[in-house]
Amino acid sequence: MNAHQPTPAARSRKAKLSPAVWAVVAFVASRAVIVAAGWAAIAREGVRVVQPGMLDHRYGVVHGRLASRLLGPWANWDGQWFVRIASAGYRRAYSEAFFPLYPLAVRAAHRVAGGYVLAGVIVSWVAIALALWLLYRIVAARFDSSIAAWTVAFLSFFPTSFYLTAVYSESLFLLFSVAAFFFAERRRWALAGLAGMFAALTRNTGLLLLIPLALLMVEQERARGAGAWVRAVLRPRTLWLALLPLGLLLYMGYLQAKFGQPLLFAEAQTTWGRKLASPIGALSSASLVAGRAALSVAARGAHAWSSLFPGGVGQRLVARTLVPWMTLVGWLAVSLAAVRRLPLSYTAWSLVLLVYPLFFPAATAPLLSYQRFALVAFPLFIALALLTRGRGAARFVLLAVSAALMLWMATSFALWWWVA
Repeated sequence: MNAHQPTPAARSRKAKLSPAVWAVVAFVASRAVIVAAGWAAIAREGVRVVQPGMLDHRYGVVHGRLASRLLGPWANWDGQWFVRIASAGYRRAYSEAFFPLYPLAVRAAHRVAGGYVLAGVIVSWVAIALALWLLYRIVAARFDSSIAAWTVAFLSFFPTSFYLTAVYSESLFLLFSVAAFFFAERRRWALAGLAGMFAALTRNTGLLLLIPLALLMVEQERARGAGAWVRAVLRPRTLWLALLPLGLLLYMGYLQAKFGQPLLFAEAQTTWGRKLASPIGALSSASLVAGRAALSVAARGAHAWSSLFPGGVGQRLVARTLVPWMTLVGWLAVSLAAVRRLPLSYTAWSLVLLVYPLFFPAATAPLLSYQRFALVAFPLFIALALLTRGRGAARFVLLAVSAALMLWMATSFALWWWVA
């Protein structure tokens, strides 16, 4: 064999996709599946008639059937709230529950896009692309490029990942929370604090980034014992973390100036039947409701499968009760199984995002929208990639199952059926 001719093993390695390319392929493929699902659903079923006030045609996409079918489905449900806020501000009752940074970004993009739905889709796509790029870099630096690529793949094909390219704030929140970790890992605390402030202006849970960022400081100092932990945190750099509560205070100041009620965002949550409660009680109630839902679907016998199609009784029941419960139990198991493989700061952030919604359960379905809330807990996807290292078949099976569920949920969402 010629000395300059590559060996069969070398040719095989070269033929494989590099981790970075695999991550890009996974992201693009997942977005293509999502867009195709929405297109096919609308082409076959048309736009479902919903109750007055939910679908506002004043904020449609650019004129044309193609654009409407491609982009229109991704501004359903909360997307309508965001485009109304972007267009007219907080004029509709209870709209204050939606934090301001995402609609402000949509308003800015509208000047270029010419339509609010198109602007929202652009903001979401740009935000998730940047978020996954930063996430890949974080994980590749912490672990290796293969784990980074599979983290991106698992996140891209998560069943509710279509929200990351819909007119929803999840993509922007994920970008700023990942950015806060990214800059903190590099000890650039001013930028980490700024990213955290933007996260707090996107969703109220952004304030809780204080916990993992403080733990990152402890990890970087390799502190041991309570006293060392305190000394690691009580440094001048910690002052930059004051930017996080500043984000929440800015929104509260706006609400005070406009409505005379700085906590109006919390009061507005009562519209969705959410109120402060015991997380243990919420979990107990959710388990009971999920059990009843499972029995109800099973009782349909031969009709159970057909009832799970978009709009079916089973689909609506399962999406509101059973899927959120399974998401909680499954992610808690993953988080606990990977507790020794992830830094404490990453585990803490995933647990914060998993537990926080339990303090504010919805009245009839305690874990309503939980599968969407858990989407932004990016350390869970790192944990999943770590736990499946060396198990290629298991990884692809998980990806395939997740993609199938994503297709089911994206189609339901595009047809104006509640998903999360």
